[in-house]
Order: sequence, then C-alpha cells, then structure tokens
Amino acid sequence: MEQEAEQKIDRASFLPLELPVDLKLDTDNVVPFNLIYSLTNVNYDDESLYSDLPKSKFSSFEHFEKFEELETIQQKGITNFLPLPLTIKKEELNSYNYRSEEFINYHENKHILFAGDSNTWGTGLLYEEKWPRKVYKLIASNEKVSGYFNISSVASPAFHQIITMFKYFKQFGNPNYIFFNMPQLSGFYAYNGKLDKITDAWWKIHPVIDVLSYHYYFMLNSYCESNDIKLITFTGYYSDTYTKEALSRSRIDQFKTFYKFDQNDKEIFIKNYKENNKHLEEAQYFDIARDGDHDGIVHHAYWADFIYKKYLEL
Repeated sequence: MEQEAEQKIDRASFLPLELPVDLKLDTDNVVPFNLIYSLTNVNYDDESLYSDLPKSKFSSFEHFEKFEELETIQQKGITNFLPLPLTIKKEELNSYNYRSEEFINYHENKHILFAGDSNTWGTGLLYEEKWPRKVYKLIASNEKVSGYFNISSVASPAFHQIITMFKYFKQFGNPNYIFFNMPQLSGFYAYNGKLDKITDAWWKIHPVIDVLSYHYYFMLNSYCESNDIKLITFTGYYSDTYTKEALSRSRIDQFKTFYKFDQNDKEIFIKNYKENNKHLEEAQYFDIARDGDHDGIVHHAYWADFIYKKYLEL
C-alpha cells in the first residue's frame, strides 16, 4: 500500500493541480511511430540542427562523396546503382555545401529561392538537367535576378526544409519567390542510439505527422503572406497515391499556395518531350536518373514547365 501511495504522489507531481490525484493516465492506447527505414550513412551534426545558420548536413564535398544510399537502393532491389558523386562536381557546392551559388545578403534584383529534397538537389542528374536550374534560367532570360539559390538536400524531410528556409530568411533576407518541391510527408527525423546521431527516416502513416506537417506548412505560408513572399509549392511525388493521401490528411493540398498537376497533362508532355528529344545522348536518362533510382530528365523538364507557368500567372 505504501508503494502504491508513493507511485500516486510521484505521478500527481506531473499533473495540473486541478486534476484529481488518482487520475488514471492512458498509456495503453497511444499509437507509437512505426519506422519504415532510416539512413545511417548520413546524419546531422549539431551545427546543421541547432545553429541559426542554414548549414547543410553535408559538412564538405568529401563528406558527400562518401554518401551512397545503398541501404535504400538494396531494399528496392536496384542493382545498377552508380555512386552519386558521378553527377556532381566540387565547384557546384557553395560554402554551406548546397548545390547552389553562394548565398548573399544584398539583393538588388529579384530574389528567388528553391527548396526540396533529392529531386530539387538533382540526384543522379547533371547541374543543368534539374528542374530548379531550368526554372531559374527561364526567369533569368527575361528578368534580372540576384542569383541561383537552392537550399535543397538529399533525403531532406519537409520539416527540415521549412526550418532551413527560416534560417535562410534570417541570414540572407526574405526572397521574392520560393519554389518548393515538397518531399514525401512520411519523412521525419530519427535518433540512432548506436551513432548517437539524428538521422533521416521514413515512417508509416501517423496522425501526429499529419498534424505537424500542417503546422509547419501553415507557419511557412503565414510568414510568406505577411512578408509579401510568393510561395509556389508542388510535389514531384503527386502521382503516388500515398503522397496524395498524406497531403489530403494534412490539409496541405487545400492551401492556395500548393499546386497540383494533372496526370494526363504530364503524360502528354512526357510523350512529346521524348519524341522531340529522342536523338539526344542523355535520352537513356529520361525516365530514371543516372543513379538508377530518382526521377529522370523528362520529369524535371515537366516540373519546370509546370511551375514556370504558375509563376507567370502570379
């Protein structure tokens, strides 16, 4: 009896004063997070997580050279995987280790920012083949812009991308336009006890992730509205049923700043693009990028065409 009384006292010390001391806490019906997989070959250091600087999780080009998504590739049964560094050059990374021009504080001309995951970083593609470079060059051909600024990163969850945007705003000013290719909403952090590091992970459907996704995007959307920033969001994963359902559950697809592409339009564009460019040497990478896993050149061409048209409508 004394032991039970001690347990009640200890438990009550964590409860609001107005609640009864003998309140039974429900620990049986709380749904845990279920992991799909986690990447252990790249992880975050304290500077990329806790600094107010928009630091990449890659500490150097050499760090990126060592990074290969072999665990993910093997799980998917892909055998023709090529090391990621084959598609990038050291000079493509800025001092923050993003595949971007150097960030600057003073913007005399239009200030544009790109954000996203591997598909915006351009995994498996050459520098000029990825969609953000295509959009940037279309805009720059008609207007003066301050530079090509891209904070996307390989295997970056939407949550990390959004907080990185806020760090970028603080250090380098608010952009006029943000082009955000939203990562899959199943992506979130995990803690690897053996490494004692925060890593990237993908989780099964969970309502808490849906709520957090909404809250993070709500904050970004509200900040953009208050600061006259044009936010243009889409996702390259929209053809995926799981992603559509996640966007619906989180209500992100209800925001005016989120743009959905029509699958029929995409198929027509891809068909025409392939027909008109089948003579090109890189045609073998139209569907799947050089790494044997990520979306290829034709998908990036479609995203660029789709998003640039939305840009012209604003």
